[in-house]
Amino acid sequence: MGSAYFKNVVRTITRSFGRYTAIFAIIALGVGFFAGITQTKPAMIETADRYVKEHRLFDLRVLSTIGFTREEAERAGSMPGAAAAAGAVSRDFIFRDEQGNTGVLRAHSLAGGVNLPDLRAGRMPEASNEILLDARAFPESAIGTVIRVAEENDGETKAWFAHDAYVVTGLVRSAYYLNAERGTTTLGNGKLAGFAYLPEGGFVFDHYTELFVAMDHDHAIYSDEYNEAADAWRDEAKDFIGALVNGRYEREVAEARQRIDDARRELEEKMAEAEAELQDAKKKLDEALAELETGERQLAGAREQLAAKERELAETERALRLQLEQAAAAGDPSLAAPLQAFLAQVEAGKAELAAGRRELEARERQLADARREWADGMAEYEEGWRELEREREKAEAEIREAEDKLASFEPPEVYVLLRNTNTGYASFENDAGTVEGIGKVFPVFFFLIAALVCSTTMTRMVDDERTQIGTLRALGYGTAAIMGKYMIYSGSAAVLGCVAGYFVGIRLFPATIWQAYLDLCQ
Repeated sequence: MGSAYFKNVVRTITRSFGRYTAIFAIIALGVGFFAGITQTKPAMIETADRYVKEHRLFDLRVLSTIGFTREEAERAGSMPGAAAAAGAVSRDFIFRDEQGNTGVLRAHSLAGGVNLPDLRAGRMPEASNEILLDARAFPESAIGTVIRVAEENDGETKAWFAHDAYVVTGLVRSAYYLNAERGTTTLGNGKLAGFAYLPEGGFVFDHYTELFVAMDHDHAIYSDEYNEAADAWRDEAKDFIGALVNGRYEREVAEARQRIDDARRELEEKMAEAEAELQDAKKKLDEALAELETGERQLAGAREQLAAKERELAETERALRLQLEQAAAAGDPSLAAPLQAFLAQVEAGKAELAAGRRELEARERQLADARREWADGMAEYEEGWRELEREREKAEAEIREAEDKLASFEPPEVYVLLRNTNTGYASFENDAGTVEGIGKVFPVFFFLIAALVCSTTMTRMVDDERTQIGTLRALGYGTAAIMGKYMIYSGSAAVLGCVAGYFVGIRLFPATIWQAYLDLCQ
């Protein structure tokens, strides 16, 4: 084949440039779509991988039935293979904004070193009553406004928050929420409106509800190497963190048992002391009763003696008065004077006896008062015993309740979850896989259309150039040479289309699809 042959091929291309361009375009479109869609998943994964590593999405999420302490979170960060670890708190709550709109947010504590928020507008919180909101769910105009913990929340939910209202300082995206799905909740309509981040001081809690750990690795997300490393490390982390949690459980159980033993010992000491005081009081009451009864017996004896003296004095007085009457009747005045003197002595005796009776009555009143005081003391003594029994029963009931609670305090369970349990992380891989699936199906249609267009175009071209083909045959060109002309024509268009479509497709389609995905998800 000489230069004339190739000039003829070039003239054919220039004369039928429209057909040539059609073949080029349809091939470029099919190849570009195929190459672009094929490259979209790796590009999405690579982009997400950079984003996840930059914002340190957790590799392990650890839960336990008794939570985690700050010390345990710090020690988890020092275990072999860990790059960072942080305790965190999360709680769903119904919010109300300044316009009165309500919804449900999942509030997370800002965990240093893991799950770093991606600030898109505003600033990070500096005070405990400041909050970051989901950039997908809230506009920038929300910055500076107040988000309230709505009254519709129950008391348990409100107790988790240190404030009733929080000032919005910024909007964020999060590697924890890689796609549009925000999750479900038991509050409100069952769907989360978005997420929020609070400083730890914005919550009220005794223990972290979860522990996030990041591995020290450089594996790409979703890769087999990463999955194998995470699976292997999960068992090590469970043993390490489980030992920390179980150690605390054993210490707390021992401390609780010691407190119960101390309480029981204090109760016994208190009861013994109170019983001793009551016994001392009873002894004093018995002594007082003995003195009281002695006094009452003495008073009774004195009363009898006084009565006897009063009777004796009365008899003496009657006898003297009788003698005076007899002396007066006998007309013997010499006897009247001594009898009058004796009567005067009797009157003096009666006065002394009256004074003695008054003393006895005063003593009787004193003894009556003493008897009442003793009765009051006995009543207090008996009430003291009853109160002591009530206190004993109450304390023993509290101790039994503490023992029952301790007995029900079962050893903690530790659960270690991988990234693939995170809804956003798992959904992103599914979304990328969906794009890859499209790339396996749709290009087939484009290639079939391209084959049909090329076949139709070349058939018409051959039909249009039958005269030229005959001329070439007359000039001595064989069938292979004539077929080669059309093969070069269509082949060059196809090759150029493939090259152009590939380079344009791998740049255009991944970027376009990624931007559309971002607009949809974030």
